[in-house]
Amino acid sequence: MIHVIATVDLAAGTRDAFLAEFHKVMPLVRAEQGCLAYGPCVDAGTCTPSQSKVGPDRVTIVEQWESVDALKAHAVAPQMKTYRADVKDFVRGMDPRVLSNIGEALSRACRCRSTAAVGAYRSCMARYVRPDTQGRPIGNFTIIADFDQSIS
Repeated sequence: MIHVIATVDLAAGTRDAFLAEFHKVMPLVRAEQGCLAYGPCVDAGTCTPSQSKVGPDRVTIVEQWESVDALKAHAVAPQMKTYRADVKDFVRGMDPRVLSNIGEALSRACRCRSTAAVGAYRSCMARYVRPDTQGRPIGNFTIIADFDQSIS
């Protein structure tokens, strides 16, 4: 499974207009082959001290796809070409993060039987995952898909 967290920077005061266009394309995207989830998010009013707010001129898009191939097909789908044209005057920048579950990356590294790939994965795990007292990872961790692709 592939996760996408994309932060979209918008021109001042255009968030409502951007979201109106987003909501038009959303049902079409959700009907695409391999789409598991697709939707926009804005700051929640939690008042939690640790919350980092994205602000009124940003939207975070959260997506889940069955595979990288499904995500690639989504990127070139006709409705996305139309959508990009419709929102181009609102969007000032975008920061997409494409992620996959760490367990899936290890599975791919082991299947490819590459000692270097498995070693790179373990090195990454040692830096970013805190093990419990038996050396097992704690929690549900993700890594950036670029690393995942380098071992598949």
